[in-house]
Amino acid sequence: VIAEDDVAEHFLSHPDFEALRVAQITSWPTGFDDKASPVRKLWEAWNQERIEGLADHDEGKRARAFYKANKTAMTAGAAVSWPARFDRKRKDPDAIYAAMWDYYRLGEVSFMSERQNKPMKENVTVYDLTPALICSRVHADRNRGDVPAEARIIVAATDLNHYGLHFAAVAFGPDQTGWLAWYGRHDNEGRGIVPKDCPEPEAKRRMFEALVLHGQGLAKLPLTRSGQSVRIGFWLIDAGYMPEVVKRYVEGPGRTLGIPLLSARGYGFDKYSPTPKHCIGAPREQCHLAESTISGRFVAFQADYWREVAQRAWLGTPNAPGSISLFDGARHNEFAEHICREKLLEKLRGQYGPVWRWATAPGWHDFSDSLTMCFVAAAWSGIGTAGPPIPRKRPQQVRRHSKVEIDDEYTEERRLHAKMYGRR
Repeated sequence: VIAEDDVAEHFLSHPDFEALRVAQITSWPTGFDDKASPVRKLWEAWNQERIEGLADHDEGKRARAFYKANKTAMTAGAAVSWPARFDRKRKDPDAIYAAMWDYYRLGEVSFMSERQNKPMKENVTVYDLTPALICSRVHADRNRGDVPAEARIIVAATDLNHYGLHFAAVAFGPDQTGWLAWYGRHDNEGRGIVPKDCPEPEAKRRMFEALVLHGQGLAKLPLTRSGQSVRIGFWLIDAGYMPEVVKRYVEGPGRTLGIPLLSARGYGFDKYSPTPKHCIGAPREQCHLAESTISGRFVAFQADYWREVAQRAWLGTPNAPGSISLFDGARHNEFAEHICREKLLEKLRGQYGPVWRWATAPGWHDFSDSLTMCFVAAAWSGIGTAGPPIPRKRPQQVRRHSKVEIDDEYTEERRLHAKMYGRR
């Protein structure tokens, strides 16, 4: 169990399953929970010996010596689930020693989830995002399809899966303030797009036809701004599922009735590589244009970065700079649950940049994926986390004039020299 309400927790707590949680340490040393207790101070001193010894490349010699000298006091009341679980080649004395080595090596937060199946609740998420909070972010008196006058662009994004196409359309202001104008699911009236055991050619045909109908629907969305009809200005389509079909649809003439569109693929922080070798043109904010044989030209983006940006936008009140809000007059429970099924547990500073660690709860999170791509589409259109670019005035070139007195004798010498060699 990595985090509260994750997939493992779902099945371990489900009444239809018989579950058994196995912890590495089944009983802690007596008094270990009290950081001021003698046994805790002994273990902290042992860990200091362990760290200093490793720094001297002693392969744990100092830690083993300290443990053997104080074993009785350090292990009173301690027990492990697997007594044979220790490394004899590393000369571990026993399984309790090996378990406590893991505890101090991993840190308490990671050890409690990775080894104990009991994550620490107070350290579950970086920020508190709940479906109730998202449902409260309603832009009052703005109905479905209404676009505020200050919106600069309307973007849309569609996430593909065999069970349906989930999409969102968001209007963005110059400072990345977002207003959700529309969202929905195209799923063949609840029957799904691709049925189970469907042959691959038939599955691709069904998905292509679903994209055609979906694109026609997007082009006809009744979006209005200040009483005037407006249209979507840019559309991104997920190319992670059936990329060949998405490529054919995107490159086909007139499929979207005039909406500019590109396919897109998200990559984790450890896979995203906007190097000159992989970029077409200059990269933009955590996204760039790439090309492959299967997908054709597509927008590659750093999924962890933009998912966090999209989630943090819900923490602001409606209309606050950088926030996002829902339209009024509808229940948004399902949409909100999709957003909250991916929780950011940790964001660390790694050797090559930030490292994101997520926990995914059971269920769909397709609306979350489509909303994340909407933020990518806005960034591709010039609206990012830094706000609109500030135009800089070109500095006016100043010409400087200086007077130089030329000696008459020197001038006459140059005249005679030019006459001699035929120069003027």
